[in-house]
This record gives sequence, structure tokens and C-alpha cells, in this order.
Amino acid sequence: MNKLWLTIRLLKTLVEINKFNTVHSSYHRQSKKIIKEITALHNFNSTSNFLSKAKPKMQWYMAEFIYTCERLNYLLGNRSTVEQRKMYLLSGLLGAMCDMIIDDVEMSTDRIKLLKRPSPSFKPMDMVEELYVTCYNSFVLSLKEDTKQRTIEYYELLFDAQVRSKKQFDKNINQKEVDDICKQKGGLSMLFLRSMINGEITAVEKNAWFELGGFVQYCNDAQDLYKDLNKNVRTFASTRSDLEIIANDLDTQKAIAFSLIKNTSFQLERKDNFLFTLHVMSIAIRSKLHAFSRICNCNFSFEKLQSKSKKEIRLALKAVFLLRYGFPKVISYQYKNVEKPYPPTKLWQVERNHNKK
Repeated sequence: MNKLWLTIRLLKTLVEINKFNTVHSSYHRQSKKIIKEITALHNFNSTSNFLSKAKPKMQWYMAEFIYTCERLNYLLGNRSTVEQRKMYLLSGLLGAMCDMIIDDVEMSTDRIKLLKRPSPSFKPMDMVEELYVTCYNSFVLSLKEDTKQRTIEYYELLFDAQVRSKKQFDKNINQKEVDDICKQKGGLSMLFLRSMINGEITAVEKNAWFELGGFVQYCNDAQDLYKDLNKNVRTFASTRSDLEIIANDLDTQKAIAFSLIKNTSFQLERKDNFLFTLHVMSIAIRSKLHAFSRICNCNFSFEKLQSKSKKEIRLALKAVFLLRYGFPKVISYQYKNVEKPYPPTKLWQVERNHNKK
């Protein structure tokens, strides 16, 4: 009966996750509408190539940010208003623009820093800067007075962390430096989103969101391992020596973050549901690591993974393969020990056992 109930919970969670994880969801449709409204204010004839690449990133950021804010609202027992949901979408739009001006556009660091809080007298030098300023002003105007100051402060901290992340392209940066950058970026991103939600952020809560954001960033780095290896960027995942170390270090950060969330004062049932969703997401990441091993014939190396085509990677990450590995782990969920690491076993053991049958 418990496994049946957990299966039902899994299906409900997947429906919820698909609000941001599929481009046909309402979150993505709302994002497209706002992007169209914002970009219509500018003439992109000279930068049409930038815009075509920027729109998908904007859309995904916006969908992910509103999803996270809605989950935080649920945990706090709040129900977001129409105005708040638009604010969450605009935060994602600004987050995407912040990412792009720092990582995707040729711009000096001094110029980038001027965009952290553009003054009324700021004169954009090109259409990209002009679009950023529009996104920034639209977001700030959407903020509520009771949370406005702290939200702007957290955005500026996140902006600085994003600027520091440019160091990840330095091939000489060590693992600790990379981990610190990734955790700062993820932790401050989570606190930025929480800052928009009504209610005081206690010291216990602040610590929990920072560590959870670090865990989410590490998960993102793990699933983006193939892409980041080909971009020659140093991340949480690409600075480890093999998949098992990536998985074990993810477990360590998960234990820290989940334990802190369990120690918050939120209602128990809401914490249970919140952590179950995160549990499902963490299993999905572990399943993708297993897929990376499988595509290398269970004899993994970064060089072998990097040599695979995008088509081979897409085939390996099909849902049917991920579910085969992940489903048993999802339905073993127990709130009382969800933060505990998995037993030390090779990620590809499932595959080997299957082949022996």
C-alpha cells in the first residue's frame, strides 16, 4: 500500500514539475507572452541573432523561477496573487538577462558592474544593454514595498556571484574555489527567490535556503556535465574525477540541505511534500549520471563522454531508461531518513545486474 501511495505521489509530483519542465505548460506560455511584450518595446534588427538565442533561455529561467516561488509559497502556507506571479516571471526574465550579459555577451567587467543597479542617468551602449535595463526596471516596479529592499539586496549579491563565476573558465581554478563559486551562485539564487515571498526570513531558514540552493546548483552541474565539458567550463561536476565521486558529493550536500529544511518551523506535511519533490529531482539527477555511465559501456571517463554526439546523449537520457534506474529509489522515500546518503554502490551496478539475468 505504501509503494502504491508513493507511486501516486510520484505521478502528482511529475505533473507539478512539468509546469516548468515542458515548453507547452502554462508557465512557459505566460513567459512567452511577457517576453513578447518586453521585446516589442525595442528594435532588434541589428541584434536579431542575439534575440533568437536569448528567448529560449529567458523562457526557461522564467518558468523555473515562478515554479520555485510557487513551491516556496506552498511551504509557507501562502497563495500567490496574479501580481506576485507576474513578479516571479519578471525575476526570471531579469535572471536570464543577468546570465547572458555576464556569460554570453562580449562586455567588460567594469561595464557589467554598471548594470547591477543601473542609475536613471545610465546610457545603454547597445540594444542588449537597453533590453537589460528594461527588464531590470520592469522587475523593480513589480516589487511590493514590504519586500522590495531585501529583494534588491539579494539580487545584487546574486549579480556579484554571477560575475565571480566567470572564473570558472580559468582552467587553473581548483575544486574548492569552483565549489565555493557554485554554492554562492546557487545559494544566493534561492535566497533571492525567497526574498520575494512574504514573511520574515529567520536565521535558520536563511541557512537552509542557502544550502539547498547550493545543492540545486550542484545537481544542475551534474546533469549538465556533457555540455560543460564541451564548453571547457569548470563546475562542481567537471572538477570531480569520476561519476561515483560526483554522486557521493551530491549526497553529502543533500544531507546538509535536507536536514536544515527539516529543522525549520514549517508545517510537517508541507515539509514532507516539499522534500519529496526534491527527492524525485535528486533521483532524476542520479539516473542521468547512471545514463552517462551506460553510454560509455559502464567504463566511464570524461573523455569518452565528451566524444559522444548530442544525439547519443539524448537517446541515453530518454525517460524510459531514467525511470528504470530511478523508480525503485523514488518509491523507497521515507521522510524520517530522506537526507541519508545512498549506500556506496557503483552507479552502473543496476546495469550489470540486469545483464547477468
